Amino acid sequence: MADPASPTDLNALLEQGARLYAAGQSAAAARVYRQAQQIAPRDPTVRLRLALAIWHGENRGEEALSEVRQLAEQHPQPQVLGAEAMILNSLGRFEEAAAVAGRALDMDPANPGAWVDL
Repeated sequence: MADPASPTDLNALLEQGARLYAAGQSAAAARVYRQAQQIAPRDPTVRLRLALAIWHGENRGEEALSEVRQLAEQHPQPQVLGAEAMILNSLGRFEEAAAVAGRALDMDPANPGAWVDL
């Protein structure tokens, strides 16, 4: 029997969650990412994907935003900032979103998502 905390299991969960999310089954993806979070609670990929899934699948924008902001403080990467800008835009907080998208573009001027969010 495989160790439940093995990286292989985490990778399998991330792949399963990504397939569900891509298929528009965000709530199901959130359930899978919660399982992944049990294995790797601090993993930035798990945290970002779970935040996006609860935003899309469970309509919990403020909770997702809080998680993404914490993640952005710890891992200030264009992808994380782009997710923050996207969630802010969906919440109607356009000025905040533009500022965050600008930060993402400072890091990666070729980031198409940040340009869209700007």
